[in-house]
Amino acid sequence: MTGTTNFNGATVDGTTGPDGHVLVIRSTSTLTMTDGGNIQCQGNFTFNSLYDTVMLMGYGGGWVELSRADNV
Repeated sequence: MTGTTNFNGATVDGTTGPDGHVLVIRSTSTLTMTDGGNIQCQGNFTFNSLYDTVMLMGYGGGWVELSRADNV
């Protein structure tokens, strides 16, 4: 993701969280994913390295966090 500073929702091909689909997010700029919207996660997460990632799974029309990696 690029060009924004915060996000709390995601769509893939116009669909929000198709059940069972996995979405891996990596950012090329400093970006904060916030808990809420259609993303249910352990809390806010700031991407501040090219190697930071979050993995989400579609469930019930939204996304739930499977894992995150805060890599330097």
